[in-house]
Amino acid sequence: MPQELTRYSVSTTQLTVERPGQDVSWGATFVENTARVGNSTVRSLLVSDLADNGIMETAGVKCGDVILKLNGEDMARWTYEEMVDEINLQTKATLTLITYQHQQTKYLLFLDLSPGDITNIWALNNLVSLHICGTKLKNGIVDLRGITCKGVLQELAVTKSELDSVNGVMGLEMFTKLRRLNLTHNRLTSLDEEVMLKLTSLEELRLGNNNLNKFPLVVTEMTQLRDLSLVYNLISVIPEQILRMQNLENLHLDNNYLSEMPDFVTQQLSSLSSLTFSSNQLAWDEDYVRECFHLKLVDFSENGIRARTALDNFGVVGRATLRRKGRNLLREPSLLKLALARSA
Repeated sequence: MPQELTRYSVSTTQLTVERPGQDVSWGATFVENTARVGNSTVRSLLVSDLADNGIMETAGVKCGDVILKLNGEDMARWTYEEMVDEINLQTKATLTLITYQHQQTKYLLFLDLSPGDITNIWALNNLVSLHICGTKLKNGIVDLRGITCKGVLQELAVTKSELDSVNGVMGLEMFTKLRRLNLTHNRLTSLDEEVMLKLTSLEELRLGNNNLNKFPLVVTEMTQLRDLSLVYNLISVIPEQILRMQNLENLHLDNNYLSEMPDFVTQQLSSLSSLTFSSNQLAWDEDYVRECFHLKLVDFSENGIRARTALDNFGVVGRATLRRKGRNLLREPSLLKLALARSA
């Protein structure tokens, strides 16, 4: 999570501007600003230019500010001409706007999201990372179709939000430049193939702490993935289709119900360097341990190891966590390799 992640709703600012009469200029130039939100078009006024020391500038309005309301009345359905005419009729006006500075927000975190929080999210054109955490979604849905930065957003997390389906993240399929997706701590039982396969730039997918009772086959078609986490699910079998994922570097399957780790996982995934599957129900012999030596990181602790002579030399601590001189060899393949060689 970026350190500069900002915790707030897409908030607005109110400013009151006043002039002596209608013949006195506001000292501002406006252009129409439109955004497509779901099936609707939302209109607003963008402040494109300000006169030095003019009335608007003196009141605190800045170039790039977007005006949403005039005297409390939403202008979203007004035409551009209606908005300009109405402002020019006023001698005193309260403007509700999203400041230019706010529009530059890149990292945004919502805790306990309420519906009004994302109403104006379309205004954040530079949003790179969006986190929604700890929210009980109404009808299991969070509507992100209003986001206009679809070609900019690289990271999206919807976690601890009782999400039942990826379809509950409305608009997800439009984020074709998304690189990291985190849907952990939800209630997912499967993945929608049509939605997932549109995320063609995705490199990291985290689906831990859900209710997946099968390895989701759709991820094996997402051949660009480099990092896949399926920890704390109900998975019992790894399908051979995983061999499509030749760019996969990190695979995390801890705390599932695996009783077998197929040889093709360690031997035929050419890019794999990190493999963790602790706390499953596997039972191997020494030969399998040797097959993991080429990996940079491997953790198969807390499993039912069926040890033979060489592994017996290390001893068993707890529930089959193999250690030597206080170090967990199952997390350090280089040490385990050396220990096996010496014990042969």
